[in-house]
Amino acid sequence: MLRRSGTAALVVALILIVGATVASAAPASRGKTLTIVERATTDTVVDLGAAGDSIGDTLAFGNDVYNAANTAKVGRDEGVCFRTNPGLVWECTWTAILANGSITGSVSRTEPSSLLGASRSRR
Repeated sequence: MLRRSGTAALVVALILIVGATVASAAPASRGKTLTIVERATTDTVVDLGAAGDSIGDTLAFGNDVYNAANTAKVGRDEGVCFRTNPGLVWECTWTAILANGSITGSVSRTEPSSLLGASRSRR
């Protein structure tokens, strides 16, 4: 059974601002930050197992991502989250696909405060 919920929107909100640290072999390039903004429009929760919020529920998404000013599309992201602690924790893996490559990451997020405006770093 598929359902859309405010919880799904909150979970994908953890990707709203992705702070990705881009590392390279050249010392001058280390520590640069790339900020992209996701517009969460495709959040879909699949209710598995017990009805309602339960272990194993899945959240899938694939959304456009924009520059830091949120004015120009720069790529898209694809990802999935699994409910590991109902009402509290989602384990998520995602890939941001950009013109010059992709950034892949994973995160464990608790609800609700850490989801809104959350950022993640990836080296």
